[in-house]
Amino acid sequence: MTMYDRTVEFTSESGQAQTVQYDVVGHPQCHFASAVAFPFHPATATEPAQVTLVREYAQGPNALMYTLPCGGFDPKKHANLRECAMAELREEAMLVGGEVVDLLPEDHPGQSELKWSRNKFKPFLFIDPQPDASGHAERDVEEHTIQVTRVTIPELYDIIQTGQMMMLSVYAAFMSLEVLKARKLIS
Repeated sequence: MTMYDRTVEFTSESGQAQTVQYDVVGHPQCHFASAVAFPFHPATATEPAQVTLVREYAQGPNALMYTLPCGGFDPKKHANLRECAMAELREEAMLVGGEVVDLLPEDHPGQSELKWSRNKFKPFLFIDPQPDASGHAERDVEEHTIQVTRVTIPELYDIIQTGQMMMLSVYAAFMSLEVLKARKLIS
């Protein structure tokens, strides 16, 4: 992460010229972009609909937190953010395939992470991804601590409502749940 000082000049509603300085953070190595994958597993005759989550150490809050598979865009490895989401799904959740649904329009620049961040992210819904037959891709050191789990939709809501999930994942989850409701894959 890098911190920048940004000077903004604007005219207020009263017509007065204003100059304000802000601290802005961002991740230039990732081109200020990341992707989030929502892995959804439809209900079967014996199992309710489920979502794959990862639980990992989050250094900001200094706690184990739930997230969806997500990661930074690397132009050396990914042609676009969709490929980034597919790679993170494989690396973190050990899942591949399924129908991929863009949750923002293709030409959308991405959702801003925070008001003081240059970083943007794009969420993707993966419907019915399957276990990676080869295991998982090489993981970074910190990814070896990831716990992969499946939860039901009510359990997902409980995790979100009790503050156990990171915000990018919450945003991607709510967008995905709306698509799944519209497709009548959940109620």
